Amino acid sequence: WRESPIPRLQPGERLMTMAALLHIDPQGAPLLPELIRRSGLTATAWLCRYLEAFLIPVVHCFYAHHLVFMPHGENLIMVMKDGVPQRAIMKDIAEECAILNTEVVLAEKVKRLAVDVPEELKVLSLLTDVFDCFFRFMAAILVEHEVMEEDDFWAQVAACIQDYQADHPQLADKFARHDLFAPEFTL
Repeated sequence: WRESPIPRLQPGERLMTMAALLHIDPQGAPLLPELIRRSGLTATAWLCRYLEAFLIPVVHCFYAHHLVFMPHGENLIMVMKDGVPQRAIMKDIAEECAILNTEVVLAEKVKRLAVDVPEELKVLSLLTDVFDCFFRFMAAILVEHEVMEEDDFWAQVAACIQDYQADHPQLADKFARHDLFAPEFTL
């Protein structure tokens, strides 16, 4: 949770906070399009790698384990190689995670993580913390700097989630109950 990720790096890998993906320098130049350009990948291919490194683990924790985080950019360290996301490391999240299942048996020292949340609000941990508080800003940078159209960004996010769902049919009831494709949600 708080140990240094440096010993876990492979040759050629570097670290950066996920928040850096939203960085725009004083001259108005954003980091994200430059990372994509330097990677040699198309914007779509780069975004796919990012989503596999970040979104899929967060989605899996939610659907498979009822485990949620507040995965804002400062709490996530991206492991990058040649400007391409390889994986994400969560840090300092001990106070910003919850298990949305109060029936789970937990050790005494972590029982506080079990949180009783109304069923219809559970999905907000993804829709608010990931989609609304991070992806919408990321999409805006890509659109404003003519790297990707907004519809293409969200189509890639949707495809990533649909692929995950297809790979995990045993969770179909949870996908239906906590629908990331609902036309609207309560903020």
